Amino acid sequence: SLQKALELDREDSLSHFYLASVLARLEEWESARAEFVETLKIDPENWNAQQGLCESLLRLKRFEESAQECDDALSRLPKEEESRRALLLITLADAQRGKGDWSSAIVTLRRAVDVEQETKMAANHLAWLLATSPIDEWRNGEEAVQLLEEFAAHPETPPVYLDTLAAAYAETGKWEKAVSTIQRAIDRLRQEGGSALLGDFEKRLANYQRQEPYRDQTPP
Repeated sequence: SLQKALELDREDSLSHFYLASVLARLEEWESARAEFVETLKIDPENWNAQQGLCESLLRLKRFEESAQECDDALSRLPKEEESRRALLLITLADAQRGKGDWSSAIVTLRRAVDVEQETKMAANHLAWLLATSPIDEWRNGEEAVQLLEEFAAHPETPPVYLDTLAAAYAETGKWEKAVSTIQRAIDRLRQEGGSALLGDFEKRLANYQRQEPYRDQTPP
């Protein structure tokens, strides 16, 4: 087992990393954080472990530490690992939002959008903030729609992207589009065998049927 392997060789960075990854999947975030730290002590350039550490701190609501780790990783990231930059920026933005720094979070996500265009993951995160922020000055529903509308026309668009686009339509008062788009997301989830997200999506459907936009009050 991984635990036995670690007992035999505490300097095996991969054993620490694999154990950390298992613990993260189990959402045992404090134990995962500790193992990611051990991994990085042995191998400071394990960028998967660095991302895992940032994410673990975020899940533990240690937002300041998560942001610091992300900033440090971004400053050290070599050119050959450039594909990881967007994910680190997204995690950094979540940490900034956790601290209540919406302005920095939006700036960071704009950087991520510039880096990552293919999957629209960064665009989805930015659009969600622009569509659902509880702070009036940071919402921009029109921009949120522009970020995702063309991409979401594809029939295989992931349900979470459709959820974001529906929220953006709601923010701009396009209620019929909001309802039809969140319904499409719900149908996709059901086709995939159900999901923990289904209840949230159905609540938002009810919001839009009442012509009420959605405001995300939850922490990252």
